[in-house]
Amino acid sequence: MTKYFPATHSTLSVKALIAEVLSGYEIPKVSELKFLNIGLNDTYVAQVVGGKKYILRIYRANWRSHSEVAYEIEVLNYLGRQGTPVAQPIRRKDGRFIQPLEAIEGKRYAVLFAYALGTPLTYEEDDNARSFNYGKVAAKIHSSSQDFSSAHTRFSLDLNHLMEEPLVSIGPKLSHRSDDWQYLHK
Repeated sequence: MTKYFPATHSTLSVKALIAEVLSGYEIPKVSELKFLNIGLNDTYVAQVVGGKKYILRIYRANWRSHSEVAYEIEVLNYLGRQGTPVAQPIRRKDGRFIQPLEAIEGKRYAVLFAYALGTPLTYEEDDNARSFNYGKVAAKIHSSSQDFSSAHTRFSLDLNHLMEEPLVSIGPKLSHRSDDWQYLHK
């Protein structure tokens, strides 16, 4: 047996993230690092002395390759140069944007982003103006990225990625629920 029991996802130490990751940036001293949410990535809010905030994203192991994360960084930088309002990645002191981390479940990547001010959409009737503005920004992101290209590879958001690949993963888990599997497959 290995020294540690295998894990598919771990929660990284906030103290270690401050000491070993955030110290690699030209930002004021971090006064607080709060775990914001778990999802496809772990997201933290870093508050620094003086009140400014940043977002620290820790990518899941085996979710995105280094090249795919680099692609994301490049497209965000490209959109920023186009004047599109996106949260910009922050360059580390060593000039890189991405810091690899060896976690118990495998290699993960850390990237720090500028904090995007605003409030979340609620999708209530009185939120029509903000929803309209959100749609305008989403359209600007799509139109501004038309000419973007990168040497880094990224998966395609096509029907195969969005439908077929998940069905292949889900199928064996629903082998005992044939009606549900037939419904999903249909």
